[in-house]
Amino acid sequence: MAASIDYAQETFPWLKRWAATKKWHRIVLLATCLFYGGTLYELLREPQPFVPSLPNPGSLPIATVTEEDKDLRAELSTFTQKEPDNSLRRRTIRIANDLFLFWSRRPVPPQPVANPNTDEDRKRNATFDAYWREANGIYESDYKDRVLGIVREYKNRGVPTGYLEQAAENHPFGASAFTLSGSPICWQDEVCLLRELAFHVDANDQMIGPNF
Repeated sequence: MAASIDYAQETFPWLKRWAATKKWHRIVLLATCLFYGGTLYELLREPQPFVPSLPNPGSLPIATVTEEDKDLRAELSTFTQKEPDNSLRRRTIRIANDLFLFWSRRPVPPQPVANPNTDEDRKRNATFDAYWREANGIYESDYKDRVLGIVREYKNRGVPTGYLEQAAENHPFGASAFTLSGSPICWQDEVCLLRELAFHVDANDQMIGPNF
């Protein structure tokens, strides 16, 4: 390349003088500007290739997200709202507590004598009979209708209640556990069985089935 330049300068000495002039510099600069300007113009004139935007599979339309959020909030509110004071299971626990206190505060007197022969035996039997007259009267007036109403509410919702309705109808409900010696297990204790019913409904009095 250097030899070619030297040869051109020796063969055409006027070319060397012309290249050193400012006019030549201007021509080269102008030609360069025109070349790059034309190239840029051609690039800008060509349409940009269409590149379709691909949807993000991890994103959802805002309307869908808003609707799902609304549904989730509505579902969550059913689990976080305050349970009413008069819900079925709250009323069940209250009547069970009341019955437990009622019988625990009234210890049953000694069993009556089958054939009383003495004044002491007759007094013992009279005390026993008076106790049950009073206990039956209080149960009939204060507890019977409440217990029957609650047991029937569970029955109407499909919750198995066993013999509790008949027990509440035919004798002082819950007394048997306090007339037995020792500590009765739950199936021997009507108050315990009544309290257990509260675990079969939710805060809205709806039955909790096996598939909850």
